[in-house]
Amino acid sequence: MRVLDAEFDDLERMRECVGAWNLEFQPLSIAASTPRVGRVVQSNVNGSMLAHARFRACLDQAGAPPPGLVTFAVQETGMRGLWWRGHDVDADTVLAFPVGGELRSLSGADFDIHTLSVSEESLGNAAVALELELPKIGARPEVFPVPAAILDPIRWRLRSFRDGLAVARPDDIAEILIALLPNWLGRESHALRPQPAPRARRRAIRMSLELMESRDLTALGPAALRAHSKVSERTLEYAFRERFGMTPAAFIKARRLAAVRSELSRASPDKAQVSDILAEFGFWHFGQFARDYRQAFGERPSDTLKRHRVAHMASE
Repeated sequence: MRVLDAEFDDLERMRECVGAWNLEFQPLSIAASTPRVGRVVQSNVNGSMLAHARFRACLDQAGAPPPGLVTFAVQETGMRGLWWRGHDVDADTVLAFPVGGELRSLSGADFDIHTLSVSEESLGNAAVALELELPKIGARPEVFPVPAAILDPIRWRLRSFRDGLAVARPDDIAEILIALLPNWLGRESHALRPQPAPRARRRAIRMSLELMESRDLTALGPAALRAHSKVSERTLEYAFRERFGMTPAAFIKARRLAAVRSELSRASPDKAQVSDILAEFGFWHFGQFARDYRQAFGERPSDTLKRHRVAHMASE
């Protein structure tokens, strides 16, 4: 049964509507070609959940998948790459959220992904049908490559559910699981298979994002990213433009702006001062910051704080 099929022009509204997914979105850029930031389709299938998400903005995503279920994520072919839970993966890699595992990803403006969330019982039944042993939760791989001959028919089926050309049934869910599990649980799949040495740009993205996660962004610049990833200025800039549509310096700035917005959204309605929060994240020129913030999010920093204050008062 389809429970949601909607286009959104507001990230907060999209977050509120995604139901069992406990998500937080912080935009790093908004695509100028459309006012829409994303489309979400969700269906319930006898205890399992199917979803499709197409986002048209670079996003810092956090949160958790549906509780109590194991979630697989199949990327569409047009995705250029995704940094997810410490893994930099390509479109031919399937993601497997561990039960209770949190979502943490940085995505470009080409985010286009299908998810399948199933119970442990459904997984066990598929494993039994394949005569495979289901490892304990902590021993299962989070990412695994799937050959195109297997992954493309799965994508085709998931697209038909997304577009309303077919109604998903429990048997469909079981068949998708049976197609995925040999790659997820096979003898060679308990760890991500060794891949050829990554290209310099992809390696630069992975190492740069790792450094950003471990360091204070207020003291981080493109020079530190270049030194850490051991690539030239040109290679680093091309890598970030290719993945995120912006320079490394602009990406760092976008993440700092997103961090301020997140803090303003959570701040105490009575005690918080915008200037104090800006200083905490290394922004000292309020006029320039206000212009950058409005360009990124379509509102002033004080508007973000005020909206949170109004919501807080309404809940009392």
